[in-house]
Amino acid sequence: MNKKLCFILMTSFLGVFQHLSADDKVVVTDIKGEKISFLLSSNPVVSFDTYSLILKTDDETVSYPLTEYRSFTIENNPSSVKQTTPLQSPLFIINNGLLEASGLNPKSDVSVCNILGIVITKGITDENGNISLSLDNQKNSVCIIKTSHGSFKVCVR
Repeated sequence: MNKKLCFILMTSFLGVFQHLSADDKVVVTDIKGEKISFLLSSNPVVSFDTYSLILKTDDETVSYPLTEYRSFTIENNPSSVKQTTPLQSPLFIINNGLLEASGLNPKSDVSVCNILGIVITKGITDENGNISLSLDNQKNSVCIIKTSHGSFKVCVR
């Protein structure tokens, strides 16, 4: 192969590898405007739970309360980040004394407590993460629904 063709191929490959720079990073900005960076080479995975943004790398796991972070961005090359599946939030509907919940983990425990913490009713979600529970005796009260996703306070009318 001649030197000119070799030089063209090398510069082409250099352009491809330039997009996968070790300088690419995820930047978390808190409500005060302070920035904390994590290199993409440390394989960061960003996820959310009920209360926090969670950033896990090869070396550490860091959690930020949702009320204390403003944003997270990817600087330099967003194309090198793998797409993740979105988290599904549970949905609760109370109608005519019946609590219907969907979007929960399949075959998981669900309990409904009064404000004193006494269990009123409980059950296990079906294979699709759905459940129906009777709240007939709880008119005009506040209840707490405890699930694997967290606890949720609801008003029953």
